[in-house]
Amino acid sequence: MFFAWGAQAHKPSFSDGEFKSLESAWQIENIATSIVLYHQVTCDSGHLWLEFDSIGDEDLFVQLGVPVIDRLSYYRPSVAILAPGLPTLTETVPFDVPDGLGGVVYHSGPVETPEDFYEPFSQTESWILLETTKRIQESGTGYVVAWDPSGMTGKLWVAVGTVEDFSDVAPTDFSSWLEQTQAYHETGPYSDADVTEVTCRPQAPSGSSENAASDANGDAASGCQTAHHDTRPSLLFLVMMLVAATAFGRQRRLSRSTRMRQNRA
Repeated sequence: MFFAWGAQAHKPSFSDGEFKSLESAWQIENIATSIVLYHQVTCDSGHLWLEFDSIGDEDLFVQLGVPVIDRLSYYRPSVAILAPGLPTLTETVPFDVPDGLGGVVYHSGPVETPEDFYEPFSQTESWILLETTKRIQESGTGYVVAWDPSGMTGKLWVAVGTVEDFSDVAPTDFSSWLEQTQAYHETGPYSDADVTEVTCRPQAPSGSSENAASDANGDAASGCQTAHHDTRPSLLFLVMMLVAATAFGRQRRLSRSTRMRQNRA
């Protein structure tokens, strides 16, 4: 079991939404070591931040992917590498770039046919949307940030490093990884998951009329919006029901009148 995972995949870790900002970034211990961080994108945790320290003059390998799930077949997140010595980031991104860092952004939107990846130990499949190797010229702290530019919820994973190292892994870790990985990929005993992704919207400033309207609808706290199906009958439906009821009542009165005349006869 140990060698099956180690020979085929990155060392996995799992986000529960806590690595959503610069201040709470997941720590990469060594950018050369092969790891993967699985993340569920929610309206409350729309970004995934990973932090690394570089000694300079070394390569950072980054992969971006999503699990093979039908509803995510068109999900196309983006990833940015931020580090000292990189060019000033001129592209608009949905987060603040730390002072002193440049960056580069990679978008998977143009990808029509992702690369298929099958992990035999967990029996899970992923779509690899992009991979890149960036030279980090200067020493210091940098970040890898992933998000969905369309503002949709979903799932994504970020992998870094190429050197497999499972020397600090206990045998019991593998059973936990198996369960968590299958749950994330919604396969095996978790294949009956019923999930609907939603569109997240920016929160209006506190106290604004837009926020008040959202509060009235009861969905401001989530930061999410989905298609609300109005369960109240439409006006046309009510009119049709009224016409049908009137016609039915008239028919009953006519039938009753006819029977009375027949009885008198």
